[in-house]
Amino acid sequence: MVDLQTLVATSPPGGSIDYRIDIPVAGGSPDLEVRATLPDGTTIRQPIADGAVRLEQSHGQGVWRTVADIVAAADESTVLQSVTVDTVILDESDEGVRDAVGAALGLMTASYPAPNAALNEGNARDKALGLSRELAGVEVSEILRQLVFEGTSDPTIRLRQLLLLKECSNLPGAKPLRPLILAVISSLLGTEKDRYFATVEFGIIVSIPLPPAHKWFYFLHLFGKIESRPLGTHPGPAEVAEQLTRMTPPEYRSLVLQVAEERLELDTGFVRHLGNLYKRFSYRGGLAKLLDVLEVDQSNHWLIFDLFLTFDYREATERVRALFPFCAGDHILNLLCSWKDVASVPLIFDRLEGVYNEPEVRGIVARLGLFGDPSLVSRLDDVASRSPANKAAWIRAALKTWQ
Repeated sequence: MVDLQTLVATSPPGGSIDYRIDIPVAGGSPDLEVRATLPDGTTIRQPIADGAVRLEQSHGQGVWRTVADIVAAADESTVLQSVTVDTVILDESDEGVRDAVGAALGLMTASYPAPNAALNEGNARDKALGLSRELAGVEVSEILRQLVFEGTSDPTIRLRQLLLLKECSNLPGAKPLRPLILAVISSLLGTEKDRYFATVEFGIIVSIPLPPAHKWFYFLHLFGKIESRPLGTHPGPAEVAEQLTRMTPPEYRSLVLQVAEERLELDTGFVRHLGNLYKRFSYRGGLAKLLDVLEVDQSNHWLIFDLFLTFDYREATERVRALFPFCAGDHILNLLCSWKDVASVPLIFDRLEGVYNEPEVRGIVARLGLFGDPSLVSRLDDVASRSPANKAAWIRAALKTWQ
């Protein structure tokens, strides 16, 4: 899994603060060391004391990322634990900025729950444009500070804060703070319980004008936490996976697939999302994992069989054939017939004998035509001769599609 922690602090405008990152280490031992890459790119190594890693740093406003790998002192190639820590430092805002943001929030018409999201966002855009373009950065910093440190029991105020933040982030003056918005809103979304707020927060992350290289890691962290069957919540894993396929740099696709495969081990409901990632990344190396899942849970057989057909995964023919009695529908039929698996023909005829609805009868006969074997015609004529008149007519009509 991707362990991302986000810490938020404030500093005097234009100044810096000293801070310490504490990372608990599971099974702390004098035989372990931390190998950390600091925000300035330097790498340090130090022994682990008292079951924790403590890193002292000093920075001003910005997002400062520290990546800490816990390794065995005797073998640093083995990473036992990896933690990414984003420290977000916000400039403290003066009373005038706080008043300007408060006035803008007070003039907004957005209410919770929002009956008209488009109207709410249009109103937020008007208020954002009403704020000073030159001061948009400090105003963004103030909204982030309120969201993190003040909170509110009034959902309407929180909704207005998020909508105003989204619109302010598009102003030229907010450009330097966009990475901070991304880090803070991602951390809120990672713990969000409210469906509507989650939708707004996800929209901020998707729409904020930053290059994909800035965004993909946050989507990966969210993908590692989200439930496979979210019961109507948004965003679901499908929406997050879609963003990952768009945002992930090629050199990090293997990490995305690793996280998805780890989720699959815990929850077979992730099979469809992993399958879609394989397809979008043109990766066939993990198809055996999907086949293992399929032998236990056939609920997503249609997606896996279509994926096998896309990658022409004929190595799985024998195991797919064994699943034929347990998988209804056209997908497994289409797969085996497309592969011209002769050994599956008796199974297909057994299924044909037992069905009596026109679409299924016609579908089976049409797919048998993919074998290109004229000898199957006589076998189909035999089935037709022993079938009710309507079924016999469907078989003979479907046979005409072979010509």
